[in-house]
Amino acid sequence: MINVAQIIGNSLVNGPGQRVVIWLQGCNIGCSGCYNTDLWSDKVKSLYSPHKLFNEVMELVDDETQGITISGGEPTQQNLIDFLKLVNETHLDVIMFTGRYYEDIIESHKDMLSMVDLLIAGPYIESKNLGLKPLLGSANQQIIYLTDRISKEEVLKYAGIFEVTITDSEIMISGFPDKDMLIFGEKLTENRSTSTQ
Repeated sequence: MINVAQIIGNSLVNGPGQRVVIWLQGCNIGCSGCYNTDLWSDKVKSLYSPHKLFNEVMELVDDETQGITISGGEPTQQNLIDFLKLVNETHLDVIMFTGRYYEDIIESHKDMLSMVDLLIAGPYIESKNLGLKPLLGSANQQIIYLTDRISKEEVLKYAGIFEVTITDSEIMISGFPDKDMLIFGEKLTENRSTSTQ
């Protein structure tokens, strides 16, 4: 089973093109300054079988969708192989973010990496923060092209920074916002919750 924190469709800031984004629950790396500390805990959020997760993702795919992005939490802590096999049978490309360096997972996660097109690898190091720069949070992180399905030109042209998704129950900021924007989003969500209770 795959422990999923959240899924959104139609994202334009989590890699080139329009994407479905999956945030996984659970991370034992614990980078200082991490934006997603609420995803560190291994508590069960929503458990999905590979087929159920694939079906949910495909419900969010439309003619404009280029691929999926998997973030976290920490993807290397979960068994994604059967899910990725299903995705690889479609036209969708796969971007994955990991807080581990490529050299540290190339052998232990060889099967999983064989189904990923673009890997953003390395822990977030707050002292090496790059500011509002898409895909990389800190200068030590690596962009690893594992296939030719996503070109360097696409990544260089990609200019997404962050986006705001508003639903009945929450305001979600995804992509690469600065800390002030995250605090602003939290305050908006708190005010919205207070006003609807």
